[in-house]
Amino acid sequence: MQQDSPEASATVPVYCESESAERGEIARNLAASLRTELIAQIDNHVGLTLTVTDTRLELRTSGKRAPGPVFVDFVGGSLGH
Repeated sequence: MQQDSPEASATVPVYCESESAERGEIARNLAASLRTELIAQIDNHVGLTLTVTDTRLELRTSGKRAPGPVFVDFVGGSLGH
């Protein structure tokens, strides 16, 4: 039987920063479709998270000296359509 490597089975949890019920539902659906955990708070979590905000989905790193979030805006700027 072939085992997955630790990297292949690692998942990024979903966190909902928004207080909107609609955004909470989006976060729950995203976590379910990705088969990953939906975390209630980010305080004790160090690592990557997919964070649902009021306006977008972000990939974030938490912890000391973490850089800002990563996101793509296909609507505005030079990529605007």
